[in-house]
Amino acid sequence: MIRRFYLSSGISLLCSLVCFSFAYACDLTCQAELKQRSQVLLQNPADTAAREYFKVFGARKENENSKYHIRVTHINELCEYIDLLEDRRRILKQNNEKLKQGLSQDPASAALPDEAGPLPFPKTAAEELSGMGSPDKAIDHLRNFLTQKKNQLIKGVLALQKESGLLKKMQQRVLAESSENLPPLVKPQQKVSALTGQLAGKTLELMEKDSFLTEQKEDFKFLENSLKEAEERLGLVQRIIQEKDEKILVLQKDVAQMQALTQESYALNQRSIEDLKVQFVELHDDLKEQMSINQDKVSALENLLAGQEKKMAQYEVGMRAKSKKIEELIGQLQNKNKTLVETNVMLESQDKKIVELDGIVEIYKNKLSETNQLLREKNERIRSLETQSVDLR
Repeated sequence: MIRRFYLSSGISLLCSLVCFSFAYACDLTCQAELKQRSQVLLQNPADTAAREYFKVFGARKENENSKYHIRVTHINELCEYIDLLEDRRRILKQNNEKLKQGLSQDPASAALPDEAGPLPFPKTAAEELSGMGSPDKAIDHLRNFLTQKKNQLIKGVLALQKESGLLKKMQQRVLAESSENLPPLVKPQQKVSALTGQLAGKTLELMEKDSFLTEQKEDFKFLENSLKEAEERLGLVQRIIQEKDEKILVLQKDVAQMQALTQESYALNQRSIEDLKVQFVELHDDLKEQMSINQDKVSALENLLAGQEKKMAQYEVGMRAKSKKIEELIGQLQNKNKTLVETNVMLESQDKKIVELDGIVEIYKNKLSETNQLLREKNERIRSLETQSVDLR
């Protein structure tokens, strides 16, 4: 849209320049003839009214020169403002590129600050170019201003052409009347003098307008030069925009390729995820079956362990009872040993009693051997139970 706007504005300004140059070329011949006739009138010493008028015209010309200098300064201010508008447009374009690139900014902070700042435009130009918000509006207003100036110049050229045509007709009529009415008549001479005075006044007015037209032409040349500079800048901006558009197209192609690659990788990942889900479901079912089998085994082992614990409790009760009996027997043996010690003194005198006691001892030895055998068997059973319990654990 920006390129179309600049192209349309440039084409319209070029068309206006061509039209004005054509009008200017048509008016050159008429101006040359009018200048020659005005010089002839000024060289006539009898025409004092023309000289007085030219004195007044000189003062007017000085006033017009001062106006011309004011206009030139005003045009310089306009050119400076055009440069400022170009800088502001460049900064806005950079901000737009930053917004497109998205340089790590939040959507809330997407509005970039106006780095260009307020334009230090002069008061006289600001009065004519008031109501400008953005640089595009300012360029539109400036284009309208140039078209108005061009229209004014074209109207002035047309008016000068009309006046030059009237002067030519008046001169032809005066020459015809002067050729028809020869001396000694007095009235035709008075008419000729009056008509020559009118012709001088008209020529002076025409010269004044010619000077104003030259000033306007100089202004227009200055504006034309500034327009050429603006067109060169516009061409540079268009080339930069074209390069940026090419880069954007390359980036768009890269983004499309990346999107295609991401879509392919996403499809492959989806397939692998589905396969993993199926494998996970199968493994989960196998794990459930294995857990159920292990649970049955664990419950059976727990039941077996509970039975073995009950048996161990019974064996412990029996062992405690037998240990009590063994302690009682040990106590009895100790008592008997005491009695044997006491009776050792009486061994010599009581051999018979010793023989009897030996028999009793043999009996007790047999019983002890039997009890020891039983204890060994119990110990072996206990050890076998312990090994079984350890294996079960």
